[in-house]
Amino acid sequence: MTTQTILVYQAIPESYKLFTQLVHDSVDRCYKNRRTKKVIYGEVIKDFKRLIEEILAKDKISNFLIKEEKEYLNFALSVFRKSKERVSFEDYELLVQYSFESVIVRLRKIKEELIDKIKYNKLEVSDIDNEYFFALENILQQVETLDDYFKNKNWTERKDKNEMIKKALLVFKNLNELVLSIAFKDTDSISYISNSILNFDNIQFNIKNKLVS
Repeated sequence: MTTQTILVYQAIPESYKLFTQLVHDSVDRCYKNRRTKKVIYGEVIKDFKRLIEEILAKDKISNFLIKEEKEYLNFALSVFRKSKERVSFEDYELLVQYSFESVIVRLRKIKEELIDKIKYNKLEVSDIDNEYFFALENILQQVETLDDYFKNKNWTERKDKNEMIKKALLVFKNLNELVLSIAFKDTDSISYISNSILNFDNIQFNIKNKLVS
């Protein structure tokens, strides 16, 4: 851990780690049962409902959620309240979509604030902040590329559609890992996340000691 202040931690609300925990677990802690056409969560649904209610209660006091995060929470709460231990494929896909949109918008806001803080602090910026910044930059570029690709009406007819779906899933995984790393102040994981992002597209360059001018 660097002795310098980690600027990226100043760019997110203190209570945000609760939200990232919910986003990660609600997407990850389940499995699809193709026979019943349901996504199985089991008893963990009760934990999700309690966590959502806790996040919303904290937001009433500190108002830290953005619009997209509130939309995700309200949708997730409605899905989990009407379900005992399983949800439909359709609801799960919408849950992933809402969580993806909320995380993307939040990352863009983190990036904007981090740019301002890096410019203000000039040469006092830590290597860790530089790694976070360039990881953010590369993830957002990948997301914009994928977004354009999937908006193409004929993308399902392309021969490489399975490869693109796998890439989209990997980008989503990197997104979750990056946000969790920021929210839980896990600086040890940023190098791994950065390498995962860059190696996927065979991009090779040193992201250390690069300052925003």
